[in-house]
Amino acid sequence: MHGMLAKLGRTAAGGARAAVLAVTLVGCVGDDARGPVDTDAPDTITEPVDEPTEPAGKTYDFSCHGQELPQKAADPVVVGALINDSYSGSLLSDVDVALIATEGDEVLAAGASKADGTATFEIATHNQAVRSYGRMSRDGHVTSYLYPSRPLWRDESNVFLPILSPAWREELAGHAGVTLDPTAGIVAVIVTDCAGKRVEGATVTFDAPGVTVAYWDPTFTDASATQTTMNGHAWGFNVPAGEVLATVRFGDVVYRDWPVKSFADSRTLSWRAP
Repeated sequence: MHGMLAKLGRTAAGGARAAVLAVTLVGCVGDDARGPVDTDAPDTITEPVDEPTEPAGKTYDFSCHGQELPQKAADPVVVGALINDSYSGSLLSDVDVALIATEGDEVLAAGASKADGTATFEIATHNQAVRSYGRMSRDGHVTSYLYPSRPLWRDESNVFLPILSPAWREELAGHAGVTLDPTAGIVAVIVTDCAGKRVEGATVTFDAPGVTVAYWDPTFTDASATQTTMNGHAWGFNVPAGEVLATVRFGDVVYRDWPVKSFADSRTLSWRAP
């Protein structure tokens, strides 16, 4: 399946109408780069990329808060991308990737990354927005999942699906003072505003019992903060396997509910927008 164009998507009556997903996955050292909206540009890309300038102070865009999510979708939808190691940022070949519908866990498309770290998938939307998540697995890495903050409904680019290394997982658990439970998982939340800017000063709470929350500093070596720092990261350690709800708050703004799944001995990355 190396480099294949997977065609496992749902087909409409009278013929297969497809949405193409070419997921671009690149990360930066000590971070998980950006999700399905433009945020910080990774520092491991060799090609020039457009990098937004961070505004001074804590000025965030919450104009989408409370707005209805897209219900209709283009058909086909084209999304482009790369696949990388979360820590080193290195592009990885032979990563098995599946795009899965949150409703019913139907595998919409599956394939493996090519030598250059790219992968292309084909999905049918039938003009309906699809909530989905990505699953990435590779020998020598922790099986990783990614939930975007919005359903798939239009052409996308730079949708990152990073995969976590075991060494970095152990290092992060050590910095957080956590002994990892192999029957539970990590749920890492990245808090952004409506424009994709990382939000500093947000709090994240989990509805599951026994979860240790680490708010990471930009170097990912200090987890002593009590709210998100400039990178927007809040990691929940030892989250029981199953559906979990992480409540995100920034001042008076409470983010929309966005349940995800924790998987045993794995890492789930959840991008959150208002």
